[in-house]
Amino acid sequence: EGDLVLAPRRLKSQALGRASGTPLIYAACGDAHSLLVDEDGGVWACGKNTHGELGLPDAGDQVEDPQRVESLRRKGLKVQQAACGLAHSLVLCTDGTVLATGASDYGQCLGPTGPQAQLEAFTAVPFGQATEGVMLIAAGGHQSMALAKNAQPPAPLSSQEAVASEEKNELSQSVPELERSEGQALRRDFSTRISFVDPQASEHLRGSSAVAAAETPLSSACVFPSIHRSRLGTALDHVCEAPSKSDGSDEDSAARTLVATLQRAFDSSAILSGVALLQARPEGMAAELLGHDKDRRSWTVALDFVGMDELYKRILRTIGSTPAAAATAAANAPSTPGMAETPKLARSLLSELLASVGRCVEDLFEDGRVCSSEPDAIRAVLALWQCPLLSSSGPKIRHVLASLVRGMDRSFATAATAKRKTFLQAIVADTAGYPEIFFTRLVQPLRSLAATELNRHQLRQSETFKATVRMLNLLFTVNEWYATRLHEPIIPASQFTVDAVSELPVSEQQALGLLYRDFESFKAHATRSQSQLCRFAFLLRPDTKRELLRVEAQLQQNYAGMQAVAQSVTSQVLNPAARFLVLHVNREHLLQHTLTQLVSVPDTELRKELKVAFEGEDGIDEGGVRKEFFQLLIERLFSEQYGMFTRVGGSLWFNQGCTWSDGEYSLVGMLIGLALYNGVILDVHFPLVVYKKLLPDQRWTLRDVAFLDPELARGLRQLLEFEPAGLVEDTFCRSFEVTWTSFGADHVTELKPGGSEILITGENRKEYVELYVRWLLEQSVEQQFGAFKQGFDRVMGSATLGLLRPEDLEAIVSGTPHLDFKELRRVTVYEGGYHDHHPVMEWFWDVVESMDLDTQRKLLMFATGSVKAPIGGLKNLTFKVHRMGPDSEQLPTSHTCFNTMLIPEYSSQAKLNKLVRLAVSECEGFGLK
Repeated sequence: EGDLVLAPRRLKSQALGRASGTPLIYAACGDAHSLLVDEDGGVWACGKNTHGELGLPDAGDQVEDPQRVESLRRKGLKVQQAACGLAHSLVLCTDGTVLATGASDYGQCLGPTGPQAQLEAFTAVPFGQATEGVMLIAAGGHQSMALAKNAQPPAPLSSQEAVASEEKNELSQSVPELERSEGQALRRDFSTRISFVDPQASEHLRGSSAVAAAETPLSSACVFPSIHRSRLGTALDHVCEAPSKSDGSDEDSAARTLVATLQRAFDSSAILSGVALLQARPEGMAAELLGHDKDRRSWTVALDFVGMDELYKRILRTIGSTPAAAATAAANAPSTPGMAETPKLARSLLSELLASVGRCVEDLFEDGRVCSSEPDAIRAVLALWQCPLLSSSGPKIRHVLASLVRGMDRSFATAATAKRKTFLQAIVADTAGYPEIFFTRLVQPLRSLAATELNRHQLRQSETFKATVRMLNLLFTVNEWYATRLHEPIIPASQFTVDAVSELPVSEQQALGLLYRDFESFKAHATRSQSQLCRFAFLLRPDTKRELLRVEAQLQQNYAGMQAVAQSVTSQVLNPAARFLVLHVNREHLLQHTLTQLVSVPDTELRKELKVAFEGEDGIDEGGVRKEFFQLLIERLFSEQYGMFTRVGGSLWFNQGCTWSDGEYSLVGMLIGLALYNGVILDVHFPLVVYKKLLPDQRWTLRDVAFLDPELARGLRQLLEFEPAGLVEDTFCRSFEVTWTSFGADHVTELKPGGSEILITGENRKEYVELYVRWLLEQSVEQQFGAFKQGFDRVMGSATLGLLRPEDLEAIVSGTPHLDFKELRRVTVYEGGYHDHHPVMEWFWDVVESMDLDTQRKLLMFATGSVKAPIGGLKNLTFKVHRMGPDSEQLPTSHTCFNTMLIPEYSSQAKLNKLVRLAVSECEGFGLK
């Protein structure tokens, strides 16, 4: 009806709606007609048909609703591509056959020619001996074109043939050759003969991958190389091959060519999207990358993540510079050392690359615009994001990166949930398989920008900083999601931390620091949205999180202590010990004494600083007695004689058959909480999933099962991925039940009512895995873990554990098992006359290096009260060595409260070796002789 469509709208068709629902894969438009190709190779046509351009001879002059071209289907032809000219149409079949219909007044249908010549139905194009098969067709105006595999140009027309052709078609005309610089036309005439462009004779396409890529069937690739990318490759070749002349003319010419080519390739985000288009995904890549969820294979936006990285790096290599040095040259200086041979090229190329990236960013986000969720737009954004120049410093670079980040953040914030998901899915599908590039090109630029934009003096942060952190959070979310599917994240979570944020002060001169004030906003649900740092906990290193929790615990301990002292003053019974939670225990009855006292203590008392006194021993608890108390209790509670825990692999798990030790499980939970609250590292070996269960708002995945039982997790994943699905039942022969063993007896539990009678099939296997995981991690240990968590929450219920990841909590509770005593030596403080190069200290460190790992752990236990290093390793341990007088027969001693070791000035290394080893082997107890 003459409508003008001003914005894209979805095609509504009753005919297509009645069809089988086969997706459309290709569309072509002429002057007033359209062709659609579906996934099964069928062709649908609509629009003007006055010249037969629809291939529907009985349809009249106009078809308003798309009709299927049945003549092609009846011939058994499957179409993979269509092309439309002014009033003619071409289709390319999967076997390389080309058919044409419509106007042929200029020979565009390769049939009869003349003013009224036309074909009413699709007719095969007679190529003769010209080619082995056509790979691509194109049409426009009165022209038709084909790209053929192993094409050979036709023999030149003889003079008689030329005369006959002129008599037959007065409109036939001879066309001069194209200039070699833009490709050579060996022959082209608008008659019944096909025309060829020989890529081997073309300067423009020589050495490119255009023809090779075209050999991939269109049905599997559906994309062809970007002409701008080919031009960039050729221009870079010319720069490298340009001979050096004294006047630099060749070099300047090559530089101008490359800059011009660069301008064209980055002329707009739409063109850049084509440059970044993936030509063909390696066979099987999608399945390997995305696991058993087959629908995720459609998430890709066909970004050539690796290819673009190589292209960027090649541009930078061409000028003989690293990306960082190149960026500095482009942003800050007219030239850079190391580029003396090609200073003009360095300046022009790098400046143009940065300016081109900036133009594309403006094209996408200028005037507050937002990016669409269409694949082309997402591909352009990701291609810009991965430009290596953005990983470097400099005001110009920072401006471009900040504009890109704010535009992406604005687009993501205003998009509907489904469109947000599209962007996240594209990152997973197209970048997650390449961890190094994912980190260096996507994550690292944002980390650097966040550090630069961070306001270190006020809580209020800039909009650029907030946008940067939100985009980092988006990548972190992708990273965590990926880990739940394939057991491992794309990159370690530690690579998302920003040191500048972690190093903000937690406390300073008896006052709360900037980071802790932000932490206070995070703690309260009502003000959590105001937190701009701790709300994005991945920014913080584990040691920083531990310090925040330490200060929080210290404040709570001080408050509880002051309340107790105030109450004692009110009651006129002054008791200085009321500030502490004091436990009096006997070594022989350690477990019973501890459990009896802790059960009767109010929860508020548990939040006081802990002091321990062993009966009959005179040790004063400044931290060391407390450390030994924890270690002895943990050893006994986890021993096999109690049967509370079973060993799965190298980890301890709750014994689901132990139903009579709720008090002991609660005690273990309280001990974990008290140790965390009082800064004591415990030698416990829980799987990571235990720490995850202690944190709020957690969901279970196969990755959690892998932490507990890797072989079981692999078996469940194999079940999910097994193909064909119809053979699952016969292959696995399992039902919805699980068999487990406790105290030597086998038990069987149904995963759902009647589970023993329900066999696992391809249709219900996902349900089986979900029920198995829930039973294993929740239902099977519900009683035991419930008591354990109840004890833990009595101590840590008021702590802000939402700041932590399971890995963080594990490191805070049990420290770092890896011991590097070279790191410890570098941070050791010497007192009493010793120094690092003192002969006795040289002997001491030689002896430590000669110890096996078990003895080194005993040494650490002797000196610090723990067999593990704090978060970050031994370099974060405050360790002292004090000279304990002249040479003597006395054993070394220690103050575990202060991580201090006292060593006499022994007369020989052999004597030191003997007495140190003897001391660390007999280090239990605090009795004074």
